[in-house]
Amino acid sequence: MESLAALVAGIFVGLITISVIDVVFAILYRRKKVKLWVAATINTLVGIAALWGVGVYWTLAVPTILGLAISSIILTWPRKNEATE
Repeated sequence: MESLAALVAGIFVGLITISVIDVVFAILYRRKKVKLWVAATINTLVGIAALWGVGVYWTLAVPTILGLAISSIILTWPRKNEATE
């Protein structure tokens, strides 16, 4: 049973790491360091991981859904118009 708990904990830490990477790529896109298609691809992969987490057990999907929501808001938030400032 300890090995099963270690496996689930490892999967949970991996999903949290993927979610943090997703948010970092969204922030890098906002700072114009990464192109949109790269950030959107990472966001899509995290969405697929969230769907898998929901399919396996809903608590596994919580960090990925939170990361997905945060990064989606960052990606779709309108930029300030620099020409008017």
